[in-house]
Amino acid sequence: MLSKNQINQVQKALNRRSVNYEPLLEELTDHIGEQIEDLIEEGYTFQEALKTCISEHVVPTNQRMYTQLNLFTMLKSYFKLGLRSLSRNKFVTVLKLSELVLGTTIFLAMLLHIY
Repeated sequence: MLSKNQINQVQKALNRRSVNYEPLLEELTDHIGEQIEDLIEEGYTFQEALKTCISEHVVPTNQRMYTQLNLFTMLKSYFKLGLRSLSRNKFVTVLKLSELVLGTTIFLAMLLHIY
């Protein structure tokens, strides 16, 4: 898990490359933070990982930002965030899953009854 200081460094690096649109900044910060964590696990230092991730994803061209976001990496990031959220709120997770199962069961029973 990255510290607040490291997250601030990621945001400053993105700001230096003209990423100022807040939703994009947040998304890239989260995405790059996940990749930095993976690289740190592989043995990179934080600064090396930051430099690698920024150079891979943020390329300034004619004052426009083009991002190369790997779909698989983004889905992996969303999946990790979802699992973290589910593990933090266990009661709500059980409640929502039971609602989903109950709703699906009732729907299928109604569908069988109609046909």
